[in-house]
Amino acid sequence: VSILLYRRGSARGALLLTGTLAFLLYVYASLALSLAYNELFLVYVALFSASLFAFVLAFAGLQPLAAAFSARLPRRAIAIFMLAAGLLTAYVWLEPIVGGLVAGQAPRWLEGYATMVTEVLDLGIIIPSAVLAGVMLLRRDPRGYLVAFPLLVILALLLPTIAVQTYLQLGAGVIFTTPEIVGPISGFLVFGLIAIAVIWILLRDLRPG
Repeated sequence: VSILLYRRGSARGALLLTGTLAFLLYVYASLALSLAYNELFLVYVALFSASLFAFVLAFAGLQPLAAAFSARLPRRAIAIFMLAAGLLTAYVWLEPIVGGLVAGQAPRWLEGYATMVTEVLDLGIIIPSAVLAGVMLLRRDPRGYLVAFPLLVILALLLPTIAVQTYLQLGAGVIFTTPEIVGPISGFLVFGLIAIAVIWILLRDLRPG
């Protein structure tokens, strides 16, 4: 849908396409870097590469849209949400890592993996981007909306992803502690719902197209 809108010259389509590509880039970077080798390895790498270059090109084309957002937007509220999402996500990932370092052992979520790929992507790219978007908006820089939008789409699409993953893990006998349910699982679901609302506000604010 976003591709069709984009090809018609729609500004909203351009935003949605960039967000969709950001989600695909996030997913296939995770799969290409974290899964044990299997017959789909080259597919993961190809989709990761295609998503990366497509995202860069699409995001570069968004720059003129920064001036299209109106002063009516709840800029401060969106900025606070981006900062809260970034900082709370940082806490969720850093707590077990720092706890493991203090205890002199591997983080409890490492399990059989050699490293923590999701944490690398989130701590190295997603979280700094969310904080950057929030700071830019607080400084009244409309480019903050462009930085925030792909992150909002990732959060929104993680909503059904986490819900399905949690359901399947429970069915497979995986046991979640109360803090894990209240923290990472419920927290990301709430963030996803808020992200959908912010996406709607931003798209509605743009001039028709």
